[in-house]
Amino acid sequence: MSRTAVAALLLAALALSGCGKEWTHPNIASPREEDQRFETDSATCRDESAHAPEADRPRVFEDCLTLLGWEKKD
Repeated sequence: MSRTAVAALLLAALALSGCGKEWTHPNIASPREEDQRFETDSATCRDESAHAPEADRPRVFEDCLTLLGWEKKD
């Protein structure tokens, strides 16, 4: 994987998990537990999206999180 692709993937991951959390899980009441679970699930989804073509990675990442029960905030 080229350095540019790695940099783009890291930037996308940072944007998706940045300071203002864009995702919520309706079945997790505790904010701390939700944060921990998001770290685990987003790492899983980043690994999964790494196998997709570069242009499809953001969609694959979001689809993966959605399948794990996460909802994007408006």
